[in-house]
Amino acid sequence: MQRTIARRVSFLCAVGLLAAAATSSSATGPPPGPGLEAFGTYTCDGLGEVDLVGPRGDKAASVFTSSGDHLSLFSLEISGTFDDQPFEFSKSYGRKSALTALTCTQHFEGDNAIVDITLAGGLVPPK
Repeated sequence: MQRTIARRVSFLCAVGLLAAAATSSSATGPPPGPGLEAFGTYTCDGLGEVDLVGPRGDKAASVFTSSGDHLSLFSLEISGTFDDQPFEFSKSYGRKSALTALTCTQHFEGDNAIVDITLAGGLVPPK
């Protein structure tokens, strides 16, 4: 059971690393390349529903929206139950100034899990 929880936490951390915030950008999609994963659809302040993609791993602190916006994460909070056992996880990525702050959320249920994810982050200005 701990191995299953560890895998799910790892997945959720990666998911959390993908959702932060976004504004419109001239880009038309996430940058191509190996190592990017889809983290699902999130509801973000000011953006509505967006799909998030980014690098896997719990240290990846940025993601891209399906429209190409780049998000830098401030924090990740995950709570829910796995196999009827309550679970909470949070991670801070430090303070970042000069970025437009946004909050993104996702709720899902399935495979003996009910999970709520909240990501706080900021839009990285386009270059």
